[in-house]
Amino acid sequence: MENTLKKYLFIVLNRTAANDTLVGKTWNIIKEDQLFLYELRKEQLRYNLSLKTNNLTFAFIVTAITAIVGLLVCSASIDFVQSKMHFLMLVNIPEDKGGNMISENMGASATIIGLSFVVIGFLFESVRNKTQQTFEDIFRVTKLYYVFAISITGMFFIVGMNFYKYTFLPYTTGNFAIYSSIILMAIILSIAYLFSNILKFLSDERIAQYATNNLVKTAKFQYLNERFMVYSRNVLSDTFHSFTLEPHPTHLTSDGYSPLAIKNKPTALLMDIYFPIIRLLKKKIGKRLQTEEATEFSAFHYSQPLPENANVLYFEDGVTISGWEKKLFNWGFLIQNPLNSETAYSKEKGKLEKRLIASAETGNMEALEQALSDMNELYAIYLKGE
Repeated sequence: MENTLKKYLFIVLNRTAANDTLVGKTWNIIKEDQLFLYELRKEQLRYNLSLKTNNLTFAFIVTAITAIVGLLVCSASIDFVQSKMHFLMLVNIPEDKGGNMISENMGASATIIGLSFVVIGFLFESVRNKTQQTFEDIFRVTKLYYVFAISITGMFFIVGMNFYKYTFLPYTTGNFAIYSSIILMAIILSIAYLFSNILKFLSDERIAQYATNNLVKTAKFQYLNERFMVYSRNVLSDTFHSFTLEPHPTHLTSDGYSPLAIKNKPTALLMDIYFPIIRLLKKKIGKRLQTEEATEFSAFHYSQPLPENANVLYFEDGVTISGWEKKLFNWGFLIQNPLNSETAYSKEKGKLEKRLIASAETGNMEALEQALSDMNELYAIYLKGE
């Protein structure tokens, strides 16, 4: 809970007080020194946003909310519809036909979804073998998550309306019949859109273009992350030096010092620092020092794995550090547990290697040349960056 709260707190800080955080200050310097890297970061943010919105959970949330709004409109009284949404009165359903229409739409939806997804399953397997992409990649580019969410959510609502069709007044049941028809059309259109996207992947040219775009994009983002780490090290070092802090020799332990540590699990990653807290505590605790011995800091870096309960600041031995100061110090750091050691770039390189091997084994010279061309593109990205 605390880490989640700190995560959102640092998001706010990076927007409102960027020069007070490691990430915000680093991006500001990059914007001044390397504008093309800053523009690349905007592209990376858009790409990350697309990943967050193109998944099964988000798709179900969007479709469920939309379906609920439609259901509420169906449940509105006839007086409200006539006064506020009179265009809905253009369709007239006889009182004794609404229930049958819902049942027919339910049967049609079940048949279309069942047959379509059987065929889609075979097509996806064929595309995956041909492109060496994962199912997750293919699901995202074909928008399968949204198609699946529309189909399942729509079917769920149609079944519910069919179950309660004799509970409501004939007018409301007629609205349910119209709504079930709209859902059926949405299912048909979404599945047709999915089929059109899958069929595009049966083209060798489209496959090569997609694989190359993915590879180049992740390579650029990997290069951006590496350059950001270099800049962040300089920012961290310069900022701590401005606080009159000196680097702590890596070969020395905390013996003979009073360290100020953060609470973290082993191999947790340092993702951001709020500098005013460091400055405040260094100044406050520094007033209690008995000697002029310099306060030292551990030279940690952005996205670097940390030792458990990592010592960050080293004060002279015997200085008193209160409990609230230790807690406040911990709030100055954003720590993240490593989720997956394999980066998107390394995954794309793995797919490139598979494409290269598969092309060589099958004797597909066109695909082999494309894979080699993609490898040259990777080198060009890094050489251009250097």
